[in-house]
Amino acid sequence: MNVLLVRRSPRFSPHSTEADSAILDSVGRNLEQMGFGVTVTDEDSLAAGSVPDGTDAVLHMTRSEEGLERIDISGVPAVNGTASVRACVRGTLVRRLEGSGLIPESMVCRTAHGVPAGWHSWPCWVKRADSQASLGTGDVSLAGNADECAGIMQTFGNRGIGECVLQKHMSGRTVKFYAVKGAGIVGMDSEGTDIGLIGDIAERAAALLGLEVFGGDAVICNDGSAVAVDINDWPSFGVCRERAALAIARLVSDKLRVL
Repeated sequence: MNVLLVRRSPRFSPHSTEADSAILDSVGRNLEQMGFGVTVTDEDSLAAGSVPDGTDAVLHMTRSEEGLERIDISGVPAVNGTASVRACVRGTLVRRLEGSGLIPESMVCRTAHGVPAGWHSWPCWVKRADSQASLGTGDVSLAGNADECAGIMQTFGNRGIGECVLQKHMSGRTVKFYAVKGAGIVGMDSEGTDIGLIGDIAERAAALLGLEVFGGDAVICNDGSAVAVDINDWPSFGVCRERAALAIARLVSDKLRVL
């Protein structure tokens, strides 16, 4: 059986190009050792072409709508599913997880309309709503009050960014986590952290978003509770690359075995 691996375009991961390639390459080696045929392409080539005939699964880091559409058109099973990748765009993610208790108080708003009258949670983070990761300087900023928030929103508007997310700042310790469906948390960047606490948040959020290979940032609050402040499809798994690569390869193998 044949698996197509798709590298993420550097424009969606400007500071992690080498790390992104490293995890995908490691997954590919594991799949080859399991007996799968592996072909590698990149997101921009996929967007300009199509999924090759004879492909049984697409294992991808694609974020462009053009690339996701090519996967949709092919009808080939994909990890992550294209709907789950789209669900990780910040504005969509907040709407999907609103009321779940998994994220801090958040609101999606139009940058041209200024600070919503109902928003009183200071300080808060102001994030562009139309992307997952930060694509450049100023995509995520901390506002201490309404005036600062309005200034950041105006700057976003001047950059052509129509929507932003306001998210309450949570005091506590930030932990990066990495997870694969079926394997749970495969790595964190903080020792001594309650893996069960983070794992519960990760599993519940992934279920709501449809993610199978994912990571994010969680804050362990001063009262011992935890919330997710960022969730991404397919991170670079820098602190746990080999363990994650094997878990991802096993996930794909298990999925193809039941087709």
